[in-house]
Amino acid sequence: MTHRGRTLGDPWRALLVVVAAAAVLGAAIVFVLNAAATTSARVAATTSSEGLLTTATINLSQPGSAVDLLLDGDGLYPGVPVDGCVVIEYAGTIPVTVRLHGTSSAGSGLDPYVDFRLTELDANSCPDAAAEQPGTRAELYAGRLDVFWSQHGSFASGVEVDRPLVSGDRIAVSAEAIVTDDNRAQGQSTDFTLTIEARPA
Repeated sequence: MTHRGRTLGDPWRALLVVVAAAAVLGAAIVFVLNAAATTSARVAATTSSEGLLTTATINLSQPGSAVDLLLDGDGLYPGVPVDGCVVIEYAGTIPVTVRLHGTSSAGSGLDPYVDFRLTELDANSCPDAAAEQPGTRAELYAGRLDVFWSQHGSFASGVEVDRPLVSGDRIAVSAEAIVTDDNRAQGQSTDFTLTIEARPA
């Protein structure tokens, strides 16, 4: 699943049937037994029952209204946070590891001047603005935005949620960005993609 042009992982499933039969080596066995001067030669063959292989299903989705832009802010100035939240639900046949990673796709150089934080919330839903803020289950990342891209640009190096997910699990992840008080940030922009990805645990 990718934020900014949202792409949800489609379920996948394949079926492969394998039939195996044992080879009959009658002539060779008879020859060896006869050469050993045995009084009788016996040859037997059998076939195995067919094998069945199936693949697992892995599906991440956003219940309810999908979030296309996790963070969106114009006219920002130092110290004012921009935040967003997304709920992720997992359905599948195997436990999965979920990680967040991203890349900066465009912009004019704001990334080094943005403090960026990713948090897995204690609740399994995003907070209502009027409700009490939920606690934190795990802080996934806290640092500069450009460092996030350089250190967490793929699944292999992504930040991992608190635990493997099993079918029916739901998590909420919040993001916060704050422009730092640096004159070099004036008039700059950044455009980035944050991907939430699941793979077998």
